[in-house]
Amino acid sequence: MRMRATATLTNGDTSEYGLGLRRERSYRGTRVLESTGNDPGYQVYVGRYPDQQFDVVVMCNAGSAANPTLLAHGVADVLLGRDVATASPATTQTGTAVPTASLSAHAGVYMEPTTGAIVGLVMRDSQLAIAGSGGRALIPLGSNRFAVVGEAGDLLFSADARAGYLRRIPGQRALRFEWHEPVAPSRQTLAPYAGEYVSPELGGAVYHVTATDSTLVMRVNAAPPLIAHVVFEDTFLSGGYTIQFTKSGRKVTGFEVTNARMRRVKFTKRPETT
Repeated sequence: MRMRATATLTNGDTSEYGLGLRRERSYRGTRVLESTGNDPGYQVYVGRYPDQQFDVVVMCNAGSAANPTLLAHGVADVLLGRDVATASPATTQTGTAVPTASLSAHAGVYMEPTTGAIVGLVMRDSQLAIAGSGGRALIPLGSNRFAVVGEAGDLLFSADARAGYLRRIPGQRALRFEWHEPVAPSRQTLAPYAGEYVSPELGGAVYHVTATDSTLVMRVNAAPPLIAHVVFEDTFLSGGYTIQFTKSGRKVTGFEVTNARMRRVKFTKRPETT
């Protein structure tokens, strides 16, 4: 029980995790306890459906090319059959007809500032959808309100297309995602981020950052490097990590790393030597 009992945070919110497991949620109307984990190159999912006495574990060594949660839910669809199909949420509806231009206005990059979670929305087959492999389509419930295929809740956009949206899930606090102007990478724009960065919070760990034409390569000791892709100004994604660089004027001074289990671990850029 304690593994899934959530803690109350100082601001009154409750944490998503207990002592090892995410709090109970619903997949297509069926109760599930689930958790994910990753390391560079590896991802894993563990889920338990208590009402059906059913567990599923997925382990992948394909890096960010695999989505173990999506694969595990597919296994549940097959093996649980009607137990999940009969309770599928309203997101299976066809939705409301919305002009393509109105849908396109919502495409872009969004970030939840507290957790650092980043979501890209793109047009795919004349539909608005979540970017990336396995990204789900959004079903328009109105010009500014969308459901996510196979997921509870909705996305409610502000009237100003660049003001962001609220992600609303029943029983949870709504999260506001802010819109950001995407940027195109080049060696010239990425070069200022190159250098050595040290983190006193991680016992003096040093990351060596080099720039290519399209990515940053971040190395520490003999571990496999992190390949970071720019999503908007000073902000990069590498697997499940959000990396936000800090500046003083135009000079890069460091970066902060955030993922689902840690927030804003600080690195300071070492002075360049000649």
